[in-house]
Amino acid sequence: MRRRSNPARPSIPVLACLGLCGLLAVITNSAADVPGGTNIDFASKALVGPTFVVAYNPTTQHLYVGSQRVVSVYNAINPASLSLLGRVAIPPSTYDGAIFSMDYPGGDHVIVSVRSDGLYSIDVTDPTSPLIADSLAVGGSYMDIDGTVAFIAVSPRTVTLVDVSDPENLALTGSWTKPGGEGLNGPLVAANGHAYMMAQDGLFAPVGVWVIDGTNPSAPTQVNNLLSGWGDVHGIGGDDSRLYLASGGLRLEILDLSTPASPTLLGSDTPVISGLGSIFPDGTTGYAPVGDTLAIIDTSDPNDHVLLGSTSDFPSYGVAGDVALGPAGFIFMAAGDGGFQVVDVSPASTPSVAGSYPTPGEISEVTVSGAIAYYLSTGIGIFAVDNTNVDRSEIVSVIETSASTVHADGDRLYYADSAFRVSDITDPTSPTELGNLTVSGGILAIDTAAGRAYLAKGLSGLSIVDVSDPAAMSEVGSAPASDVAVDVKVLGSHAYVANRSDGLAIYDVTNPASPALVGSLDTPDSAVALDVVGRYAYVATEFSGLLQIIDVLDPTNPILVGQYTTPGAGFAGRPLDVVVAGDLAYIASNGDGLRVVDVFSPVAPVEVASYVTEDNFLAVAYQLGYATTGERDGGASILHYVGGCFDPFEPNDDFASAFPISDAAVYSPKICDQNDLDHFSIVPVPGDTLDITMQPPPGRDYNLFLYDAQETLIDASVTSGDSAENIVQLVPDAGPYTVQVAGAAGQFDSSLFYTLFYFRQACEPPAQEVYVYTSDFDENSNVVLFVQDPNQAGTVTGYNLYRAPHPIGPYDLIGENLDDFDQGEPNIQLVDVDSASCGSLCYYKVTAVNGTCGAEGPGAPEPLDLCPSVTPCNGESCVSSGPSIGSSDTGLTACLDSPGSALICGNQTTVHVATYGCVDAPCCFTVPACPCFIGGCADGTYLECQ
Repeated sequence: MRRRSNPARPSIPVLACLGLCGLLAVITNSAADVPGGTNIDFASKALVGPTFVVAYNPTTQHLYVGSQRVVSVYNAINPASLSLLGRVAIPPSTYDGAIFSMDYPGGDHVIVSVRSDGLYSIDVTDPTSPLIADSLAVGGSYMDIDGTVAFIAVSPRTVTLVDVSDPENLALTGSWTKPGGEGLNGPLVAANGHAYMMAQDGLFAPVGVWVIDGTNPSAPTQVNNLLSGWGDVHGIGGDDSRLYLASGGLRLEILDLSTPASPTLLGSDTPVISGLGSIFPDGTTGYAPVGDTLAIIDTSDPNDHVLLGSTSDFPSYGVAGDVALGPAGFIFMAAGDGGFQVVDVSPASTPSVAGSYPTPGEISEVTVSGAIAYYLSTGIGIFAVDNTNVDRSEIVSVIETSASTVHADGDRLYYADSAFRVSDITDPTSPTELGNLTVSGGILAIDTAAGRAYLAKGLSGLSIVDVSDPAAMSEVGSAPASDVAVDVKVLGSHAYVANRSDGLAIYDVTNPASPALVGSLDTPDSAVALDVVGRYAYVATEFSGLLQIIDVLDPTNPILVGQYTTPGAGFAGRPLDVVVAGDLAYIASNGDGLRVVDVFSPVAPVEVASYVTEDNFLAVAYQLGYATTGERDGGASILHYVGGCFDPFEPNDDFASAFPISDAAVYSPKICDQNDLDHFSIVPVPGDTLDITMQPPPGRDYNLFLYDAQETLIDASVTSGDSAENIVQLVPDAGPYTVQVAGAAGQFDSSLFYTLFYFRQACEPPAQEVYVYTSDFDENSNVVLFVQDPNQAGTVTGYNLYRAPHPIGPYDLIGENLDDFDQGEPNIQLVDVDSASCGSLCYYKVTAVNGTCGAEGPGAPEPLDLCPSVTPCNGESCVSSGPSIGSSDTGLTACLDSPGSALICGNQTTVHVATYGCVDAPCCFTVPACPCFIGGCADGTYLECQ
C-alpha cells in the first residue's frame, strides 16, 4: 500500500496504450545464446539506466533506485547530497526486462518486479553490498504490496499474489485470470487486501479499473469493474483511504475506499495540469509527474483541486515518473534517461530540484583514458566515469552535448557536435574546453596521433585537423570517400577507414595536406567499425555479422586472412564495434551481446566467450583488463573474460598500484598466473597492531608478506600448504604499509578466490607518567640513569635523555631514541660518562620521541609535562633561592622569589635529588611528600617546570 513509509509507485503515468503494453509481455529473445555469460564474469554497471522506480526507507534514510536491472542504494540522510552506498545487478534472463516496480515493505529487504521476468527480494541489510535474497519466476510487470502480500500484474489477464512476509523465501499463494480469454491489465494500487488495477475487458473495451479481492490470498477473485464516465482511465494512485483516477484527460476522480470492494466517488475536478496521469498521495497532497513537470496538487476538497506549485527544472532528456516520499520537505522522483531527481517541495508553492543524478539508458560510444571511461549518450551528453573500483563506478562529470562521437587520448577529449571540440581532461571532474573548429560534414568517428586528429565524416570522407594548439586548430587536409566513412584508426603513416559498402580504405597520411588512397578491400556488406593492431586490421561488417581480419603489412595490398561470424549473423546479430587487446577481439553486437574472439591465429579466429542479454550492445572499449560496453537500454556494463582470470582488484601487481583495503572487511582476489603478485595498501594509525590473515583456496599454497613505506620487508608468513597465513605486527607510523600475496613456487588458481582481511588493534595511551631516576654510581663515578616505561607491555617507545648543570638548562642530549619494553620496569639504562661536567649537581629530563600511544617513530620531540601545578606567588612569603627540604618534609607549600631559583629535595651534595625550578617568574607550588616519587629522595626525580 502507498503510504508515507512505503511510497514507491510504478512509473507509468499514462496507459492509453494498454493494447501495446499487453503485447510487450510476450516478446521473445531473439539471441541465439542463453542469457548471461559464457566464460564472462559480469563485474558491475559503470552506468545504469534508465531509471523507472524509486523507494525510500525512512528508518535508515536510504533511497533505493531501480535502473534497468540494477538496484542502487544511496545514503539520503542529507537529501540534497546523496552518496552511493552499493549496487546489485539482477542477472540476465530470457527476456531481460527492466525493473518495472519496486516497493519497500519494511525490514531489511526491497521487493522488485522485473518485466516479463519475475519477482526479486533484495537484502539491503548491508547497504554497501546488497544481495539477491530470493526470486520467483512469476513474470509480470506492475506490482504493489499491501501488508505482506504482493499483487503482480502477470500476462495480459492475470493477477498473481505472492507472500513476501519472509523475504528470504518468497511464496506464490494464488492467482486470478480474467475468464473468456480477453483482457489487458496495467498499473495497480494495493490497499486493504484488494488490488485496483487499470485494465480493459477486451482490446477495444474502455480502460477501467478491475477490483481484485485478495483477502484470501490463495483464492483471489474479481469483485468489481470500475468505469469512469469521463473516458479511459489514464492514471491511478492511492493510499489506504483514497483512490485517484485520471480519466480521459478530462477529470481527476477521487474515490473513498472505506468499502474496499465497492469504492464510492468522493468528488472530481478538471485536472489542474494538462496530461495528468498518476498521482502519488501524501495525505491530501498529491504529487503528479507529467512529462517534464512535477505538479503538487491540494485535493483536500475532492471537488475543488488546487495547483499548489510545479517545477520543470529537470534534464530535458528525462521524463518525470515514479515518486517516493522522502524526509520532510523532500521527494525523490524517477526520470527515465534523466536518472532520478531530488525535489525540495517546501514550500509547495515553489518546489525546486535539490539534486540531479543522471542514469542515461542508451550509450552509443565509449572511449577510455586510464581509469576514466567516457560514455556518449546520444542527445544527452558525455559521462566521465571513474572505474578505478569497478564495483563502485562513479560519475565524476558530465558534458551536456548532442555529440555524435567521442575520443579520448591522454589528457585530451575530442568530440563533435555542431563543431569539432577539444577539452582538457587532466582533471576529469572538471573538463575544460580548449578550442573548437567548425568543419563541414557530420563527424562520425575520431582518432588522434602526433598532434593531428583524423575525422571520419560520412559522405565527406576523411579530414585531418592540426590539434597541436587546440585554441588555433585548422583543417590541414582531406580526402573524399567512395561511400560513407563511419570509422577511422591511425597507425604509423596510414589512416584506415571503414567505408560502409566499400569496405576498408587505406590512406597514406605522410603528407597530411594531401592524404592519398593507397589500398582498399571490399567487404561482403557494410563495414561499420574497425581496429588496427600490428599488421592486422579488424573490420566489423554489420549485416553479414562478420569480423574480418585483414593483413595490412603492405598497405597497398591488404589481404583477407581470416574471419569470424557472429551466431546471429543478419539483422538479429549485427557487429557494431570492435576493439582488440592482446590476442582477444571484443565485439559489441546488436542482438548478439558481447563476443570475445581469440585472434592469436588470424587465419582461424575462434570465439572463447560471450555475454548475451536482450539488450543491444552498441559500443565496446578495453580498460585495465575489462571490457566496458555501451548498450541501447542498459547503460554501460563492465565485463571480464574468465580466461583472463577475473580479479576485481587488478591491476595491483606492484607497490604503486596497491589496492587500498579497510580493516574488518573481507576481500576475495585471485592469483591469476605464476607471475601474479597482488598488492594491497593499509594506512594505519601509528602504534596500531595489524592482524592480517590470508586464506588460500583449497589445495593452493600462497604466502603473505608485509612491507613498510620504503618497500622494505618487515614480516612474512610462509606456512606450507593451504592453511591460513597470519601476520601480527605493531606499526610505528602511518605507512602506508603494503600487503603482498604471492603463490608459493609459482602456484596460482585462475578460478578460485583467496580471502584476505585484517583487524587493527588500536594502541592504548600511556598508563602512567615517565620517570627518570638514578641508581648508584658505577665504578668510574659515572651516573647511571634509568627510565621507567609508562606504556603497555610489549610496546616500544623511543625516549631522549637530557642533562644540564642547572635546573633551567641549557640541556644537552645524552641519549637519543632509546628503546624500552614492558610496563613498570626500569629498563632503559644509560651511563652518563660526562656527568662530572656538571660540577656538584646534574639535572636530567626525558622526552618521548613520539608520544602517540607509546609507539616508536619519527616526529619532533614532545616534552612530557610532569611539572607540579605552578601559580604566581600572589604575595605569599617567598623563600630565597636554594633552600633544602628535609627527607621528612611532606606536602608543604614553597615559593621561590625569582626566575632561576630552585628548591632542592634531597641531599644537595649528591646527584640523588629532586629539584623544583622557577623558570619565568616568582612562583609557588605544593611540594609532594618527600621522599618524592619513586625510590625516595635518594633516588629522587628531577622535574623541570616550563
